[in-house]
Amino acid sequence: MSALAVEAEKVGFGCGDLRFLRDITLTFYEGETVALLGPPGCGKTLLAQMLCGLQAPTSGRLLVCGHPVGASSDAVRRLSSAAFGSSGVDRMLTVMENTRLHAKLHDLCPNEEKPLTARLLRTFGLSDRRDVLCARLTPGELARLAVVCAMLSAPKVLVVDDLLQWMDAESRKAFREITAEMRARYQTTVVLTSRNPDEVDFCDRIAVLSRGKLLALDTPNMLRDIAGCDELLVKPVDDRSAGKIRRRFGVIVEQDEDGALRIAVRREQNGLEQVLRDVLTDASAVYIRRPSLHDAYAKLLAESETSS
Repeated sequence: MSALAVEAEKVGFGCGDLRFLRDITLTFYEGETVALLGPPGCGKTLLAQMLCGLQAPTSGRLLVCGHPVGASSDAVRRLSSAAFGSSGVDRMLTVMENTRLHAKLHDLCPNEEKPLTARLLRTFGLSDRRDVLCARLTPGELARLAVVCAMLSAPKVLVVDDLLQWMDAESRKAFREITAEMRARYQTTVVLTSRNPDEVDFCDRIAVLSRGKLLALDTPNMLRDIAGCDELLVKPVDDRSAGKIRRRFGVIVEQDEDGALRIAVRREQNGLEQVLRDVLTDASAVYIRRPSLHDAYAKLLAESETSS
């Protein structure tokens, strides 16, 4: 098993009677990609700031690469790099001037910085914008440049805060490819924040937060199981076949307006295969719908609302 990159034990953050993070306990491993997923105001950006040493918890214990955040935040900042919106981009400088500035901040020598910068700009489609003033860039270009600047130092922990929403499909693919290389070569732990499950479905694990609390931390597939049953959409051959199916499965069958039957199937060993065998002789078409990450996310948030 990989070494731990992040260890949080009952981490909290508050001011007076206000609590923005509550008893967050989790671990992230070296070389994995983890998403902090949640609605606005859930505390994901605050937690991301802590992982970079930009904010210290007011309670609990947080270690990043073995260094306690708070007492050793300088060490954490040296080992991590972050892109929080476009705040790390100076809009009065050109694209290349920004990358050179970040290279100097991380003490990169020119022989190391120039080929790396050229490759990152090319990968993220910014090569032809290298001499453009950043004030003239689109939001998507600013987001990509912020990520490029954060990647230059090959950090142990890379934090990207809510920037995937500004990237198109090609840029997201480039992001996944580059971070995969960083994870393999440097054992970089990549932490993303997002409010959209579709953006982070590729992550190794996803932490779902709401109102400062950690609701779940698991792989995308395991989170989908939270949403419940698979669903079969069955088009019966005729009314007689529909009746046979309804009698066979009873109350778990619902009928749509067009006559299609929806059958909820529990996730048991061979459960789906057994149901398929039972309906195929009476069906003209069968479609399988598995719970999505959106379904699981919505269910977790709804349960959190009712329990609070």
